Amino acid sequence: MLLKKRIQQAYFFRTRRFDCLENLQKWNQTDFDSRKAYKIHNYGRLNKPYEEMMYFCNKPEQTLEEIDYEYKTPVVISAYKVKQNFSCVDIVVSSEENNDDRIPWLKLRGAFSRRETPELNKFTTKIREQFYTVPIDNAQGWVYPTVGKRSKDKFNLAMYPGVAKHLLEFQGAIVISKANPNGMKKIEFCFDRDYRLDYIKGYPELQKIFNLD
Repeated sequence: MLLKKRIQQAYFFRTRRFDCLENLQKWNQTDFDSRKAYKIHNYGRLNKPYEEMMYFCNKPEQTLEEIDYEYKTPVVISAYKVKQNFSCVDIVVSSEENNDDRIPWLKLRGAFSRRETPELNKFTTKIREQFYTVPIDNAQGWVYPTVGKRSKDKFNLAMYPGVAKHLLEFQGAIVISKANPNGMKKIEFCFDRDYRLDYIKGYPELQKIFNLD
């Protein structure tokens, strides 16, 4: 039996590294889209080569953990608002509850909590393909544990791009130009809903979404 998680979360977040602030002046909506299938040559957490998938986290700070952020390169964290409630298959919880000998759920849980490697990604994607491919009218995506210590408050979300664009709406993004492991983050710039680069001080709604008060 597949156990589904009802998504009522207000916002989800994605993170992307960039080289320097000057390059952001050239960014537009395409820089926030999913990678095109022909550019995907390796396995991701739940996608095989040449398969598009969009990944989100329900906590903005956790997105930095997911990309193994080393506080050396700047990043952009994008926020997406849930337009309507939807359901997703909870991969690890389903495997635990079903106690299915075919699914090594202890290994599966550990695979998601560790940093990505080609071997781990191939394993988690094969599990999704074999046991958790569901009709789109039954569930609209997959949820799975975050990197690091397990927490009921944090989870990741994977969705096909077409589904994500139907259910999630871009709200803007913040630019972290400098940061350190002690929690310091310099956030001066942002992108508005129209993907235009601007100063964060003029967007109180973005400051609220990212808890920058």
